Amino acid sequence: MEQVAIITQEEADLLRGQEYATASHYNPVIDCTQNWVISIEEIQQTTNPEYLWVKDLPLIDWCAPIPNPSGLTINS
Repeated sequence: MEQVAIITQEEADLLRGQEYATASHYNPVIDCTQNWVISIEEIQQTTNPEYLWVKDLPLIDWCAPIPNPSGLTINS
């Protein structure tokens, strides 16, 4: 199962749109259990010294949000 790093809402706000490597930006998302997360790829590719703390974040299994027929996302 794919893993992601769990972050707080505040960390998501801090990271959103910030560059973690040349021309690559963080894109925090909410999983099916309402946790903010970032991908392993974002963590592994982080070279920006300001954000190296992401390498110490706890990992959880990814749980994708469930889309509903109207196109909106339903989180279980």
